[in-house]
Amino acid sequence: MRAISLSRDRIRTLAHEYRAGGLPEGRRENIQRQMLIFQRRMTLVSWSSRILYLAICCFVSVALLICLTTWRQMLSVVTLPIFGIGVALVGTAVILQFFEVQASYKTLALEASEVLRDASKL
Repeated sequence: MRAISLSRDRIRTLAHEYRAGGLPEGRRENIQRQMLIFQRRMTLVSWSSRILYLAICCFVSVALLICLTTWRQMLSVVTLPIFGIGVALVGTAVILQFFEVQASYKTLALEASEVLRDASKL
């Protein structure tokens, strides 16, 4: 959740800088590209979090079903499919988090490229 908070703060800072005006055209383009990446990152984190919550619900359900199978044998048929769904959801969430991390590196590379380009003029 800290990453989401930091991304939101960074988006607000970039938006403020963009609206302030007086920026060179290169910087404006850089901010626009960063905002597109941040938007993608926020979408990935949002979906990843939702999927992880669903996976947790599946695992909790499996735990409850395992407990209940001693009471009712017919519930054992449902336990394994729900467990499989939970594992698939966790795998999907991990993949989405991977894409979010990749997008964060792109944002940092854009920011660093501008600074490094300006440093090369020294």
